[in-house]
Amino acid sequence: MMSSLNIKSPLFEGIEDDDLDAMLSCLNAKAASFPRGDNIVCAGDEISNIGVVLFGEVNVSKDDAFGRRQIIANLKAGDTFSEVFVCAGINESPVTVTAATNADILFIDYAFSIKRCTKSCIFHTKLIENMLSLLAQKNIALSAKIDYLSTKSLRSRIAAYLLDESKKQTSDLFYIPFNRNGLADYLGADRSAISRELSRMRDDGLIEYWKNSFKIIDRKALQKV
Repeated sequence: MMSSLNIKSPLFEGIEDDDLDAMLSCLNAKAASFPRGDNIVCAGDEISNIGVVLFGEVNVSKDDAFGRRQIIANLKAGDTFSEVFVCAGINESPVTVTAATNADILFIDYAFSIKRCTKSCIFHTKLIENMLSLLAQKNIALSAKIDYLSTKSLRSRIAAYLLDESKKQTSDLFYIPFNRNGLADYLGADRSAISRELSRMRDDGLIEYWKNSFKIIDRKALQKV
């Protein structure tokens, strides 16, 4: 079992390293590495584990009725996936989880996480509290994504996303986790349309960008969009 010092996640918030070492054993936790581009979970796969990103980034995506991929979320070290589905009793994954970079993943058996073990580990209660908090945060993030997609104007959709990312990173200069294809998948738009609109927003003096690096030039004008 890997050292708890290598595991940092809100799922384990408030649990001491010594307790975490013991808990990982109780939870039947296992770690695995995935190269960039590999699918960690495919849509339709049987799921019973909660995934914790230890290193790297992963994308959670879903194909629409026309077979077009839409990225639902980009997850970084400390983030979790599949907990929403296993908590809801869903046995088959409705989404695909792909390594956006080389990634290390910790898998936790959900059945072990919600039941007190024979050792009556007191930290299980804290784990469940943390999981409920994560589920609430996922709902908030999903609400923001719905707000993006419900905006008719592509410019408004892009502006809302960039403003949110700027707020998260507390800077007018920030990086997004997507290339143009990924951003198009995330915002439910065509790649060429995204590229054209970004160019127009730059020409209008709203933003500057280079690849996945962005800078907000006129925040007030961007907010009015």
